[in-house]
Order: sequence, then structure tokens, then C-alpha cells
Amino acid sequence: MSLLSIARLFDFAKDLQREIYNDLKALHADDPVTWDYVARQELVIESQPVEELPATKQAKAKEVGCWEERSCAVYEEAVKTVPTEAMWKCYMNFCMERFTKKTSSRLLRKKSLERTMVAFWKAHELKLLPELQYRQLSKLLLHHQLLKESLEVADAGVKLFKKSVEMWQVKLEALITSESHEMSKGFEQAFEYLKPQICLPLWLTWAQWSEDAGKQEETEAIYKVQAPCRKSHVWVILL
Repeated sequence: MSLLSIARLFDFAKDLQREIYNDLKALHADDPVTWDYVARQELVIESQPVEELPATKQAKAKEVGCWEERSCAVYEEAVKTVPTEAMWKCYMNFCMERFTKKTSSRLLRKKSLERTMVAFWKAHELKLLPELQYRQLSKLLLHHQLLKESLEVADAGVKLFKKSVEMWQVKLEALITSESHEMSKGFEQAFEYLKPQICLPLWLTWAQWSEDAGKQEETEAIYKVQAPCRKSHVWVILL
């Protein structure tokens, strides 16, 4: 990897760069870190300065899209060769990084989103993503006002991590932001799986949402039901 970094400094060593990173793939085929590095090199190597640059922003965006597709092709090969949580985590991190990268091209942003969601659902079906990435992706999508996608990711997360208060919190945030009619049902589902002593943040979120929505009777009922939970939470802290 050090030799490859040096070779990148010289335009005439482009063929050598390809040779080195092909050797990396062959010699360290079971190492997620190596695959991650090699995949990212598709962006680095292809984006090096050349004599002829794209004439327009649209052409440049198309070119960047091609680099990203080549990187993803390497990741696709990687997750087949090393089908582990660590490898899928690298792939998802790359996809999310590219999606959050600033661009004025709607097409490039759209393609990045599509690649991110395709990779996510593949990893989800295999159950090879950590809970943290479900939460990160749902929040990222929510930040970009992609409410439907954010909620779908959060739903998938709570199905796998039913006893995680953090995962339920993310889902409920998505429900609140999307002004879903399923809010109360969402909270009730969370309390079915979570222990009372860890539910206080969700109770408070529910009460605040209900109060903001002008649901006075529901808010009062929530605070009444919440009381035992709050006492339990205090005892847990004292212990």
C-alpha cells in the first residue's frame, strides 16, 4: 500500500499503480481493509489529472459517476469473496460517504442514492450490517428529506434489533418527521420489546410529540402511564 501511494505521485507510473493494486487483490483476498483500499483507488487513480478534462459540469459528473461505479464493482466482488460484516461495513461506509459528498448534479446524487440503497438491502437480507449503520443511514436519509427511505431503513433496523432503544428512537424520529399516522402505534410497539427501565427517553419523546400535536388527553394519559417507568429509571440510576 505504501508503494502504491508513492506511485500515485507520478503520472508515468499509472500502469504500475494498476499492477500493484491487482497484486493486492490477489495476495490479500481475505482482508476487508485491503479490498476497501483497492476499491477506493478506483476513485483516486481515475481522478488523477490528465491533459483533457471534461468540458462541462455535466460531463464531469458523468465521469465521477463512472469512477464510483467502478469502485462499487470492486466492492461487489469483495463482498462475494469476503462475505463478512466487516466487508459490508466498508462497502456501506463508502456508499454513504459518496452520497453525502457535495455535488450540484442531481443525476450524480440520484445514482449515489440508488447504489447506497441497493447495497444496503443486499446486506440487510444477509444480516451482515451492524446496528450502528442502520441508524446512521436512516438519519442520513432523514437529513436529506428522504422520509420514505429513512423510515424503511429504520423499520428494517428495529426488526433485527428489537431490544435497542437507540434503534427505536431513530425509527420514532423518522415517524415524527414524516408526520406519520402510525406514531402511537410505533411507540406502543417499542414498549412491547424494551425493558421499562430503559424506556424513559421514548416516553419523553412520545409525550413531547403528543403535546406539540395538541393531543391533550393523550398527553395526560402518557404521563400517567409513564410515571412507573420514571420511578424505575431513577432506581436504576441510584443502583
